[in-house]
Amino acid sequence: MQRRSRFVSRTSSTHDRRPSSLPKWTKKWFPMMRLDRNDRTGKWDSAHLLKDSDAKRLPSEAEVVQMNASGQPLSTIDADSWSYDPGKNDVERSVSRSLVAVRFAMPFLKDGLETRYYHGTGLVCDVENGLVVLDRNTIPTAIGDVYINFAGSVEIPAKVLFVHPVHNVSVIKYDPKHVKGLMVKAAEFEAIKEESQARVVRRAEDNKRELAFSDSNVIKNVTKMRKMGNPENNKSEDNKKVWVVGLSQDSRSGQRMVSRTGRVENHGQVMFQLPSPPRYQEQNVELLHVNGVPSSQAQDGVLVDDKSHKILGYWASFWVQMQRGHTQVFYGIPAYTIQDAVDKARQKLQKGEDSTLPSAAEGGKAGAQSSLSIRALGVELEKISLATAKELGVLGVANDLWLKSAIYLAMSKQTFPPSVFAVRRRWGGTDASKKLKDGDLLMAVNDEIVHSFRAAESSVERYTSGAERGEGAANGTVKCTIFRDGKEHDIEVKTADLSNSTMDDDIVLFGGASLQKPPFAACHQYGIPMEGVYVANFMKGSPAERYRLLPTSRIVEVDGKPTRDLDAFLSCVKDKADGTSIRMKIVTLQGHKRMITLKMDSYYWPTERIHDSERKGDWVRERI
Repeated sequence: MQRRSRFVSRTSSTHDRRPSSLPKWTKKWFPMMRLDRNDRTGKWDSAHLLKDSDAKRLPSEAEVVQMNASGQPLSTIDADSWSYDPGKNDVERSVSRSLVAVRFAMPFLKDGLETRYYHGTGLVCDVENGLVVLDRNTIPTAIGDVYINFAGSVEIPAKVLFVHPVHNVSVIKYDPKHVKGLMVKAAEFEAIKEESQARVVRRAEDNKRELAFSDSNVIKNVTKMRKMGNPENNKSEDNKKVWVVGLSQDSRSGQRMVSRTGRVENHGQVMFQLPSPPRYQEQNVELLHVNGVPSSQAQDGVLVDDKSHKILGYWASFWVQMQRGHTQVFYGIPAYTIQDAVDKARQKLQKGEDSTLPSAAEGGKAGAQSSLSIRALGVELEKISLATAKELGVLGVANDLWLKSAIYLAMSKQTFPPSVFAVRRRWGGTDASKKLKDGDLLMAVNDEIVHSFRAAESSVERYTSGAERGEGAANGTVKCTIFRDGKEHDIEVKTADLSNSTMDDDIVLFGGASLQKPPFAACHQYGIPMEGVYVANFMKGSPAERYRLLPTSRIVEVDGKPTRDLDAFLSCVKDKADGTSIRMKIVTLQGHKRMITLKMDSYYWPTERIHDSERKGDWVRERI
């Protein structure tokens, strides 16, 4: 059997009597082996049925991409072997060739995830490079197997190229030559309007502060709306008619296009309950609500304008905490967030991190540097009303500069109510966690007024990338103007580097436990530093379960030696003999410390590392 090839097997089950299934076997995740009892030792000896020397002779993934269940090459794609869904209306037809069905399978649980199998609707954004956008509830991490289905007729493998560390967006890449002739079409996005920027400047004559707007029409628009008396009488971009279009999928019967119509109600912040265990959760973005399409409807897809038939955003799935359980809700992610993620994926390709297929991870070994720079302030923000801001002591006069700017920009953009932004939660291990406090009001970044989540994010990226030639561009530092205890402060904050926060996905299997670096979600939700070795999961019957090496805890010491990362941990345990007892210092999410003793069982539970050393998506399971 070839690596990643399919074979038909007949199965029988008391619950499902379908005659056949189409399983997929992958040596790199789970090698095939046979165990025989050794009567002399009383142990079960294992033997790999496929040796590494045999694996070298196996065809590559690209070579078997167009093979049938018997391993025979399929014929070249021609016009009679595929057909796109013609759609039930003009809107469906306009995006039919841009939508694909995507399946993702994780070999090991990590990052607080509870399931291994995902599927969703992907949006093709770049045909030349083969880039497809999805949400993180379809592609939650870089490690795993990805398959894309085009036109319900052709399925090919893909690789994870980029997982956004903050927003609910992932980008995968396929090899365009495998779908040549399918007439795949890149999505057309609605033109993004630049936001009006407001800055605080000082007049030369008296050194007094005043507002300066990048758009000279801001004051004119405010004056006009005040004369009208009621801003609702003016035409707004909100409440425009849109369609939510996606692919309804079934693994056996295929896929079809489905759509519902509604109106964009508003752009607002959605506050989700803190997840347990910690896992990815959207933050610092204004999501799109569609009146007429409930957020509980279990169908992802894209938001399409009724008139222009262009993409306004991605209708994404969010896996959120609901009391003691979890549920799936749907909101729209604005087009500018989607396009920003695609631009970052292109940057990664242009900087030589990929040849024909994308790398499945960035960063890598200690000391490795990523060429893709992503920086953030290191806080989760929330909107608060002007009335609340006044109570917190932002102003003593009604015409205070900061609140005046919030009112002007809200009236100019016709987004109500006007608001300011407060620090809701600081990310652990960042400079912001030391210099800022929960409840601080963030008024400006490098004198640019923070009037939206997008404005705060853009200001940080511009000044730390050197685009504005700010003084802090070299070391990633920005000036934050905040209000705390009724007083204004200017604080220099070093931004957080998120380049490797989601794509450095090495896993260590130790004593039946899956170990990883502390996930980004645990750091920003619980404030823990990015230090130690995080326990993601354990297998039943393993030493990890027996000696209570519990998930969500961090290993910070082994036999008195600190374990700051996976490499330090492996150096402590790699020479331990089978049956050796080791002492480990454990820290919980709440900061409680305890000591445990674990007896090594290297015979049945060897230490292994799953890694992609060359960062080309070629994962290797290596025994330590």
